[in-house]
Amino acid sequence: MKWPLLALIGLLAPLAGAGASRTFPQVDVSRAPGTQAEVSIVADPGHPTVLLAGSNSDPVSARVLMRVYTSTDGGNTWGSQPGPLPPGGSDGDCTFSDPAVGIDLHSREYYAYLYAPCDAIRELPNLAVATRIGARGAWRMVPVEHRNHFRIDDKPALAVDTSPQSRFVGRVYLIWIRSGSTREPGGVVVSHSQSQGRAWSRPVVVVGALGVDPWFPAMAVGARGQLYVAWMADVGTVEIARSTDGGAHFGRPQVVDRVISLPRRPCDHAPALSIPAQPQRCISPAPSISIDRTRGPRAGRVYAVYGKSGRDGREQDVFVHVYDARLRSQGTFRVNPPDGLRASDQFFPVSAIDQSNGLLWVCYYNSGTGRARTRATFSCTASADGGEHWSAPVRAASRASDTTVPGAPEFEYGDYEGLAVANGVAHPIWTDTRDMRTRGEEIYTTAIPQSALQLP
Repeated sequence: MKWPLLALIGLLAPLAGAGASRTFPQVDVSRAPGTQAEVSIVADPGHPTVLLAGSNSDPVSARVLMRVYTSTDGGNTWGSQPGPLPPGGSDGDCTFSDPAVGIDLHSREYYAYLYAPCDAIRELPNLAVATRIGARGAWRMVPVEHRNHFRIDDKPALAVDTSPQSRFVGRVYLIWIRSGSTREPGGVVVSHSQSQGRAWSRPVVVVGALGVDPWFPAMAVGARGQLYVAWMADVGTVEIARSTDGGAHFGRPQVVDRVISLPRRPCDHAPALSIPAQPQRCISPAPSISIDRTRGPRAGRVYAVYGKSGRDGREQDVFVHVYDARLRSQGTFRVNPPDGLRASDQFFPVSAIDQSNGLLWVCYYNSGTGRARTRATFSCTASADGGEHWSAPVRAASRASDTTVPGAPEFEYGDYEGLAVANGVAHPIWTDTRDMRTRGEEIYTTAIPQSALQLP
């Protein structure tokens, strides 16, 4: 059957949008001057109404260029404070970037971050992890290794083994990118703590930097202690590897997918892509891993979620590659609805599994079309059948953001956002520019109940 052109446009245009128009409570989490971006979030596994989050924060002058956010009422209200200080008590050190958070089965909270001498910030970063008991405890800061002036550590991710079936239950993992050293191997490296963050193991190389620099590592722990790590490679691939012995050894990396180039690419890293909504800093595949640790029909499934351009090479989409627990492929599926006749971009996806029922959630920025392609709304969707079919996206943000307007920071959205899901409620958290003139970039969040979705 042939459709008239106007009817076809009317049929296809809604598919590229953010779906249902229901508005969820909008919470400005950061409420701070300067620029806040690149946020992570986690729910307490034993008390899911307790949430911990962190972000970069760049005020005009400070020793702590990060913030920590805490909610004890399921995200209705939030506290916003500067992040932990550098370890060691030196007044010459500053903390400045990439917080990663976790909570163990005893409600101990973990906050990983970068620190460096204030006069050489971002040049020779080192790693530290702060811990505290409960949401109101005092932070205790510990360096992951002795200070080193020959390497560059960057982009940490943190995961806690909270599975009672795991022989490594309680272990805290930290993964990051290491480069710049001629004295030790670099690439994607992982360390762990079996002492609640008081001491850390010698780093193990997951994948070496063999002429190219891997980037944006992600990590998740399976029900029986399997450790899964994903990253993007500078050769234009997203890759994944597994450890079954607590991170001591990893199997051969597998290619999750190859990144297709968009027409414009004025970016330093090969997989980085310029899109209208983020033309300067550009975007990357930014992989995210989620694992079904339920006892349901898809127990053990591993979901690698990432962004790449669509087959037509016009725009950016979100995909999920599904694996079983042994990393045997179960298929690759597009997460966002197909575009209509006019292209739009879906970028910076983040995923999480609701371990109470196995529902897979994914949230991402969804841009407009045409000239409005610079405006993006953080949106969420979910799959009840293991990633093959997805609900119509719902808008987490009630208003679109635009980081290309005059006065917006060159950092734009940064490189990633956050998502935590527990007991039928999703807590997306993102960088938002709705108050650019009065507050600048802020971190916003909301709570989306599963009942708000139209699951297929």
